[in-house]
Amino acid sequence: MSRSEFTKRWDKINGFSMAEAIEKKAAVDEAHGVGQPNSKWAPAEIVPDESKTTGFKVVIATI
Repeated sequence: MSRSEFTKRWDKINGFSMAEAIEKKAAVDEAHGVGQPNSKWAPAEIVPDESKTTGFKVVIATI
């Protein structure tokens, strides 16, 4: 299973805000073809970014 994580790498303290994470999720899903007949990717998820003090990250994995 492949898995990719998208975080605010340039910010050592804060992850994405919920609004930013929602935008990022939509972009990640579109880029990976989620919902297309031949896509091997499950919809991306917004999860707490445990490497930051606050905020979220976007995670996508194969089906």
